[in-house]
Amino acid sequence: LRLHAKQVLGGMAIEASSTCRIEGFELLMGRSLEWHANESAGAKVQRIQAGSSSIQALMSLTFNSALPVAASIAGPILTFLFSRVDLVLFVAVYVTIFTVIQRRFMARHRAAQEVVTAARERAAGRLVEGASNVMTIKSLGAEEQLKGSISGTEDDLRTAQLTVRSIGTRMWQAFQVVNGAALGLFMFLVGTRVLDGELSVGTVFLFFTYFYQLSGALGDTSNLAGTIWEHRINIERMMPLFRDRLLPHAGNRPFP
Repeated sequence: LRLHAKQVLGGMAIEASSTCRIEGFELLMGRSLEWHANESAGAKVQRIQAGSSSIQALMSLTFNSALPVAASIAGPILTFLFSRVDLVLFVAVYVTIFTVIQRRFMARHRAAQEVVTAARERAAGRLVEGASNVMTIKSLGAEEQLKGSISGTEDDLRTAQLTVRSIGTRMWQAFQVVNGAALGLFMFLVGTRVLDGELSVGTVFLFFTYFYQLSGALGDTSNLAGTIWEHRINIERMMPLFRDRLLPHAGNRPFP
């Protein structure tokens, strides 16, 4: 069932991506000069390319990454639910703290990623327009002006990307602190049960294996969430291009 769904939905994603690119080009050719004056054509092309590619990427992430990570989280949690009450409470508190930290940093990550996406559109749009008008630019002697413009947009993009990287680094530092404290508490809880003769060595090994699996899967959710947000932002920024509708103008005044 999973393979069949992956094949069907993957084909739908390919069709959707292709349709977005085709209709996006038709949209660029069919809109008025007034519409194109609001934003460069190169930036619009980048929005269409990034958004259409993100449709397939999200579908691939869902089946190849999201579902395995969800299973890796659900398995250990279900295992601990049938163990002692103190371990159940420990896992509940650990997952809750991890989720709170992740939500806090991911809100900042999303805002910074939107800035990165907008900067990437400007940078890529400037490159596309410059490359497609090389002959005109060289004949006008505007090479240095274009180089300065491209350098400025790339500086903005680099600054925004460094901000996203800084947020991700601080988030992982917070996770390491939580994981260290959680591991110490987990060892204490399990160790006291071993000393009391309530747990065997094999059970201790099993619990540690599931705990490391749970902590690793929770860490994977952070990387996965960041990638999903990036693709979602790409799609969100593409869709307004297809929703925009210019009101028809009519009148009887002579032109010009």
